[in-house]
Amino acid sequence: MAWIIAIVAGVPVFVYILNGGLYLRDKALIPLIPLFCYMLAMYLKKVSCEEFSWGGCIPYVVTMELIYIGRNQEGMGNLWPFLMTESQIMFGCYLATGVIKEVWRKRRKTIWRIRGTVLILAGSMAVFLAVFDNQYAKEKQEMLDTTFYKQVTDSKITDAIQTATDEAKKDGGFYRTVQLGTDDENAANLNRVWNTDQYISSIYSSSYNKAYQNFRKDTFGLEQPYRNFLMQSEESNPIYARFMGEKYIVTKSKMKGVRLLGVSGEWKIYENESAASIIYGTSQVMSEKNYDKLDYPYNQTTLLQKAVVPESATKQTDSIEAVDNLHNAVLRFGENSCISEADGGYHIFAKKDTKVKAEIVSRIDINSVNTVNTENAGENTTVANETKTDSGNRVLLLRFKVKNLKPSKDLTIWVDGNRNKLSAKQRVYYNDNTTFTYAVALEGDENQVEVTFSKGKYNLSDVEAYIATLPGTELYESEFLQNSTKTKGNVIAGNLTMQKSGYLITSIPYDSGFKIQVDGKNVKSEKVNTAFLGCKMKAGEHDIVITYHAPGMAAGKVMSFVGMMGFLILSVLEHVDTKK
Repeated sequence: MAWIIAIVAGVPVFVYILNGGLYLRDKALIPLIPLFCYMLAMYLKKVSCEEFSWGGCIPYVVTMELIYIGRNQEGMGNLWPFLMTESQIMFGCYLATGVIKEVWRKRRKTIWRIRGTVLILAGSMAVFLAVFDNQYAKEKQEMLDTTFYKQVTDSKITDAIQTATDEAKKDGGFYRTVQLGTDDENAANLNRVWNTDQYISSIYSSSYNKAYQNFRKDTFGLEQPYRNFLMQSEESNPIYARFMGEKYIVTKSKMKGVRLLGVSGEWKIYENESAASIIYGTSQVMSEKNYDKLDYPYNQTTLLQKAVVPESATKQTDSIEAVDNLHNAVLRFGENSCISEADGGYHIFAKKDTKVKAEIVSRIDINSVNTVNTENAGENTTVANETKTDSGNRVLLLRFKVKNLKPSKDLTIWVDGNRNKLSAKQRVYYNDNTTFTYAVALEGDENQVEVTFSKGKYNLSDVEAYIATLPGTELYESEFLQNSTKTKGNVIAGNLTMQKSGYLITSIPYDSGFKIQVDGKNVKSEKVNTAFLGCKMKAGEHDIVITYHAPGMAAGKVMSFVGMMGFLILSVLEHVDTKK
C-alpha cells in the first residue's frame, strides 16, 4: 500500500487525473487523508516496537533534500526554512527515540519505551502542524480580518438585497441583483446570494461553463481583476451589466448612469433602467458569422443593438443602427516619472503603486456612416447614427496590450477603480490576461479618469480609446414575465408576448441539459449571443418553461443505488459468516 500511495501522490499525472484534467493541485489527495493517517499510525507502531536502524534515517534525509530542491517553487516563499527546520527537528526526534529505546531496553521498561517513542514523534508532529498552519495562513494572507468579516456579513446588506429583489419581482420582472464593493469584497462574494430570489452573474468554480468563460474572456473581452482565471467576477462594465440583466446594484460607492433607488445603512441600492430582462423576445437579430467579424469596440456595443443567432432570421442584411456619436479618443497622462512614451505606446516603471490623472481627448468624431468590413460574409454590417440613444450613458472604452518585463510578479492596472491583472507566469491559475479592456461610465461632460499603475516594469502597446453614448432599449421588444410560484429549483416558468416572430433570448449560459417548452411543447434550443440559451419564437402570447436536467444525474442515481445494494449484501453476508 505504501508504494501505491507514494506513486499516486508523487507522480504528477495521477494528481492531474484526480483533478479532472484541470490542473495540478494536491488538494485532490484530500480523500486519501485517512490512508495517510493509517500509514502514519503503522509507521509509529513500527518505530516504537522495532529496534533502532540507521536505515530509518533515509526518509528524513530525502525529505530535507526535496525541500531544499523545491525551495524556489510557487507557494514555498518564506516557508521553506521553516519546513527545513521542522524536518531537522523530526530527524532529531527520530534519533532521540533510538537513544530512549536503548536506555529503556536495558532497564526492561518496554511499555514506556513504546509510549515514549510515540509521544516524541506524534507530539512533535502535532506541534508542527499547529505552528505551520498558522504561519502558512499568515504567509498566504488567509487569516481573516475581523473588520473585513463584519463588512462582508453586514446585516444591512441582507436588507438592501431584499429590497432590490422585491423590486425585481414587481409585475413579474426577471432581473439580476448584484453586489459591488472592493476587489477583496467582490472576491468574497463570487458565489454568494443573500436570498433565493437573487440572481447573479459571478461564479468561482473549477467546473465552469466553457462557452461562458470564452465569451467573457475572448468574445466580449471583460476585465480580469484576479490572477485566477476561474474567478469570474461581477463587473462594473456598464455594457456587460445591461446585457446580463443586472438591473439592481447594491454598493457603498457612487454609481454613474443609474438611478438611486434606496439606502440601507451605508449601502446604496441603484436601478439600471436600461438593463435587459434575463429573458426577452426580439426580432432584431444578426448572424454569428457576421458578428465574429466585428472589431473592438463593436463586439461589445453591438450586443445592445442586435441578438446574435446561428443564422439570420430575416432576409435583410445585418445592419446595426447606432452607436451614436462614437468618437476615437486618446488618453493624455499628467506628468509623472513612472510613465514614458515608447514605440507608439507607453513604458511604465513604477517603484510603488502610482495614481495618475488621465485626460480623455476626442481625436476623431465619427458622425457619418461607417462600414465594418465583412467581405467574406458577402454582406456589409453597417454602423449608422440614426438610432435614439440615452444621453446619460456615456462610456469610455479602452483597450491595450501589456508586456510584463518582470514576469515573476503580478501586474495590475486600475482605471477608475476597474481592475485588470496579469498574473505571474508561475501561478498555478495563470490567467494569460495580456490584453486589458475597460468600459468606464462617464457622468455628464466628464473627461478625466484616474489610472493606477501597480509596482513593476512593463510596456503598454496598441492603445485604443473610444467615447460612446450607448443606444436605447429598442432591442428588448418583449419582456419575459416570471411566474414566481412555478419558478423554483431547476425550473424557470413565465409568459412572454412576442410582438414579431424572432427569437427568445436569455443571458443564461447555454448547456445541453436545458429543455425549453413553449405552450407545453418541446422546442429546439439554440446557442445565441455565442454562449447563451435561446430558441426561435413565433409572434403571439406564449407560456415558457425552461427546465435543467444535470447530465449524468440518472446514471449517478443508478450507480449510487447499485453501490448501496452491494454494501447491504456484503454486510449481510459478513454477518452470516460471523455467526457461523
